[in-house]
Amino acid sequence: MSSFNVILATSGRDTLQRMIDSIAYQLTDKDYLTILWDCPPRGIAVDSPCTVISIKNAHPLGAWGHGSRTRWQSMLPGDYHLNADDDDIYTPNAMADIREHCVGDALYIFQMLYCGSPLPLKHELQLGNIGTPCGVYKPYNLPEWPLKHGGDFEFYNELAKYRSVEWIDKIIYRVRGLQYMILKMGNYPTIIQTHGLSMHPMPS
Repeated sequence: MSSFNVILATSGRDTLQRMIDSIAYQLTDKDYLTILWDCPPRGIAVDSPCTVISIKNAHPLGAWGHGSRTRWQSMLPGDYHLNADDDDIYTPNAMADIREHCVGDALYIFQMLYCGSPLPLKHELQLGNIGTPCGVYKPYNLPEWPLKHGGDFEFYNELAKYRSVEWIDKIIYRVRGLQYMILKMGNYPTIIQTHGLSMHPMPS
């Protein structure tokens, strides 16, 4: 059985434990959960037989965790790597779907639920069509994660130069931190649901 390493970059958000809880029970004693701390580590609970690897950066590397991933990815174990952020969650069947499909050397692109819609929407490596948690891959010929918005797209686009790409239309991940955007319209603060059109007034 192949081993999988879930690489979780964190800035210490309060949602970190929720993310860990969503994936830990899906991991086996052959798997790894790597936590890359871009902040002082704090207490967490991992209810799983997997091996937990905890790494603290000497100084914050920022850039949505891209700096941490670039710094450590080539040193991390696991037959396959996948990446997560600390404010989202995995779906209950994520690892079962990943184990079913990840059996070769391809770059496997799964879907994430983003603002109520699955991404990728089409089988193309394009900016805005793919996110950090979508890819599962064997850790060889790893490029750097560019330290900018869209760096995840550029990482996977570069990775695809060294392997085939297989598109798996199954949602394994839910982006939770962007359900709402706070906008300022004049002097009247409003929350707008990004997956709908309802607007909810807030007190000034």
